[in-house]
Amino acid sequence: MNSIDLAIIEFIRKDEADCTDSEFNELALRLFQHQYENNATYQRFCESRQHTPGAVQNWEDIPAVPTDAFKSVDFCSFPLEQKVRTFISSGTTQESRSRHHLETLAVYEASLLPSFARHLLPDGAEMQMLSLTPSSESHSESSLYFMIGRVMKEWGAEGSDYFIQPDGTFATNELADALELSQEQGRPVMLLGAAFSFVYFLDWMTENRRSFQLPPGSRLMETGGYKGQTREISRDELLTLFEQQLGVPPTHCVNEYGMTELCVQFYDHALRDMHEGLEPRRHKSIPHWSRVQILDPESLQQTAEGETGIIQVCDLSNRCSIIQIMTADLGRKTADGFEILGRASTAESRGCSLTLDELLRSGC
Repeated sequence: MNSIDLAIIEFIRKDEADCTDSEFNELALRLFQHQYENNATYQRFCESRQHTPGAVQNWEDIPAVPTDAFKSVDFCSFPLEQKVRTFISSGTTQESRSRHHLETLAVYEASLLPSFARHLLPDGAEMQMLSLTPSSESHSESSLYFMIGRVMKEWGAEGSDYFIQPDGTFATNELADALELSQEQGRPVMLLGAAFSFVYFLDWMTENRRSFQLPPGSRLMETGGYKGQTREISRDELLTLFEQQLGVPPTHCVNEYGMTELCVQFYDHALRDMHEGLEPRRHKSIPHWSRVQILDPESLQQTAEGETGIIQVCDLSNRCSIIQIMTADLGRKTADGFEILGRASTAESRGCSLTLDELLRSGC
C-alpha cells in the first residue's frame, strides 16, 4: 500500500470522536491532489473548471464527477493494468453499466467492515447469515455480492449460505427450510439481500402460505432499489411485511445505501439506536470518513435542512477513482444524517446532466 492508503485507513480506524473536520479536510485535499496528478481524465475536467489543487481549499469545492460518467470513462488514479478488481453496476447493456476499478481492496474493506458491524452487529453477535444473492465467487463484478461475502467471511456463523444460484435460480424452498430450522432451534439469523429479492421471496411465501416467527435478535439488511425488477412497494409496507411474514420487527430491519461508484456505505440508525436505548431513526448515518451534501438540482448549491436535492458524496475510501461523486438520487439533509427520497428524474437532475456534458466535452 502507498502512503495515501495508509493515511486513509488510519483515519477510518480512529474513533469518530477523535476525528476533526480539519483533519478530514486536510486528508480530502491530499487525496484530491493525488487523484488530480494520477488521473489525466479528471485533471482535464478540474482544469476546465479552474478548480485545481492549488485553488481549492475546502473539500466542498473539490469537483464532483456524476455517477453516469463511470459508464463512459475509466476513472483510475493508478495504471489500469494494476487493477485487482472491477465492480460493474447492473444494467441491460454494457453501455449502461458503470465500471469502478480498484487497485487495492484494503481501503474498501477498511471502510466496509466497521460500518457494517456498527449498524448490523451493534450487540457483537456472530450469527448465521442467509444471503438472498449469489456468491461473489460466481459474480465477481458485483460490489454488493462482494460486500456480503466479505462480512459473511468475517462474522457468519456455521450454516451461513447463499440462496440464489449462479444461473439466477432462487432456492426458495431451501431458504424456507433454513428459516424453519432457525425458528425451531431458537437460533437467530441475519438475512441479507437486495430489496427486489426480498419482495420476490415475500410473494413466494404468500403464494405458498408460508410465514415465520424468527427468534428474537434476528435481523435483516436490505439494499434498496427494485424499480423495474418486480412490483413496487413502499418502504413502510415492506417493513410491515418483514414483521408479519418473517417476525423481524422494524427496529431490526436495516436499509443500506451504496453504489458501484462509491466504496462507502450508509445505513439506517435503527438497530444501532435500539441497542443504545435511543429512539430508532430511519435516516442514514454518515461515517466520519465521508461527507454528504444535498444540492439544488439546477444551481448545485447546498440546500437548507429538510429541502430536497441531489445527493453528493465526498468519500475518502474512494481512493482509487474519484473522491467527490454526484449521485443521481434525491435526498434531504437531517440534523445528523440524510434521507433518501428516490431516483432523480431527468428534469430534476438538470445540473447533474450539465456537469456530465461538461465533463465529456473537456476531452475526457
